Amino acid sequence: MNQPTKEQWDEVAKEMDRLFGSVYLRCDGYLVSTHLERDSKTNRLYIIVYVDGGFKGEWIEVVDDPEEFSDIPKRFCRHVSRQRRSAKDLKLCEKLYGKRECRKRGYYDRRYLSRADWLKPMPLIRHLKKHNTDIEVLTYETYKAALDAKREAQA
Repeated sequence: MNQPTKEQWDEVAKEMDRLFGSVYLRCDGYLVSTHLERDSKTNRLYIIVYVDGGFKGEWIEVVDDPEEFSDIPKRFCRHVSRQRRSAKDLKLCEKLYGKRECRKRGYYDRRYLSRADWLKPMPLIRHLKKHNTDIEVLTYETYKAALDAKREAQA
């Protein structure tokens, strides 16, 4: 179990919080890069996580139980819980069926969504520590060399 020191994590958090700041990590064999980017719609800053040089749409999953996420969304994505139905729809269903029947039908259950964006660096760091055992902080040069080697091996 190889983890960075507290000082290295503080440095990583500071770099993640800097505009156009980038952090490069190797987590259990995956090459991870994070970049602070601005969302064009909401004009908010998000820390975006890229795994092995990119992010695939198939990693954005909607599941009933957070344990059902596949490997990469479980390790690197933020999990957001949402209700299956809106409050207005729930109220209508309660009038039609009653609360007991709504509970039986699962109208109050929640769904979980994986997202590649994080709002702050510390929740991302805690998530990485919890779901990965071997974490190494890389420089851009070593990250780029490892990424090129990984792409050549896959080709």
